[in-house]
Amino acid sequence: MITVKTQHFVMTCQGITPQAARNILKLAEGMTQRQIAAEEGVTHQCIEIRLRAAKQAFNVKTPIQLVARCMTMGLIKERKQHG
Repeated sequence: MITVKTQHFVMTCQGITPQAARNILKLAEGMTQRQIAAEEGVTHQCIEIRLRAAKQAFNVKTPIQLVARCMTMGLIKERKQHG
């Protein structure tokens, strides 16, 4: 099982690609799809395709529902802050 990390969250990939998981975490951190695309150096359509596949995998319709579903399933967790 693959784990993906961002600044604030950790997600276990379950039925989706690591790239899609990273995009979901960035949505959870408040980024837009266009901001994610710019940061990753890909097109906004590329992000839409990744998220579309993830939304189908989790049987949801919107990016917000996708983040919420992953959180309620326990796939997204807050990173523990050291210090």
